[in-house]
Amino acid sequence: MVFRTRLLPLSKLGAGAILASALLFSAGVAAEVDAPSVAEESPRIVGLLDQAHASEQSRDFPLAAQRYCAAAREGSAEGMYRLGRLYSVGLGVKRDNAAAASLLATAARLGHRQAQEMLGSLAAPEGYQTDCFSNPELLAPPPAAQPRSAKQYADALAPGKRKLVGLVERIAARHGIDPRLVLAVITAESNFDIAAASPKNAHGLMQLIPETAERFSVADPQHPEQNLRGGIAYLRWLLAYFRGDVQLALAGYNAGERAVDRYRGVPPYAETQAYVKRVLELYPLATHPFQDGLVEPSVTVIERDTRVEARKRRM
Repeated sequence: MVFRTRLLPLSKLGAGAILASALLFSAGVAAEVDAPSVAEESPRIVGLLDQAHASEQSRDFPLAAQRYCAAAREGSAEGMYRLGRLYSVGLGVKRDNAAAASLLATAARLGHRQAQEMLGSLAAPEGYQTDCFSNPELLAPPPAAQPRSAKQYADALAPGKRKLVGLVERIAARHGIDPRLVLAVITAESNFDIAAASPKNAHGLMQLIPETAERFSVADPQHPEQNLRGGIAYLRWLLAYFRGDVQLALAGYNAGERAVDRYRGVPPYAETQAYVKRVLELYPLATHPFQDGLVEPSVTVIERDTRVEARKRRM
């Protein structure tokens, strides 16, 4: 997330002002929040940052610190910046100005503008390492959230629709796709309504538009098995195109891969952002295995990976 509130340097803030600033930051009060702008990060880091931000919003600062630490250890300047904010006031971690300055200084060297502004002229201790780097098990993140199981989907459906879960499992297995991802997409697309139709002329379980149906050889998009074959084939293609990045693949499924490439990430469409969030709540995994050689990688992924590697070299 990008916070537009201008931050005073640590060197110019008193303890009370720092605490007030951090509390406002953590609660999202008096700070205008943009859509996520961490497209240069890896899918795993984006997931960690999103989960950490959610922990802050629910006031679970220790969990937020754990997740920011995990992102920071993987080279995320945003993770370092946010963890430094928590260290500066003792939210979720013991207050430690030296740790805060060290994290902010590293983030600043990586080009993080807000870290540069907050750090100001405050010098970071030479060679100082926070617990996050020197003793990472102290801030080890909890196990990652797991997707809803196929059984959970089946149990929630009316008896007449439960056979659809088995059909998804069989077709997904043939395409090398996690059926739990497909079930999450179906839930968001049609909620397992075989006859679902949208104003945009999308049909069936996976809401195929005519262009997608033709692209993946679907003669009758309202036929459950044909619809699933086409939708799952498209998911497989998107996962290969975006090199296993689930968030980008979902954005492409909703808005089209060209829109993702145009914006170099999840497009700023309210519908698409809500869609991606909904599916990731059911399938909270950042990456998925993909079929190498199926399609050339997206320019979005190529540019992001190039930036990640450049950032690692600067550390």
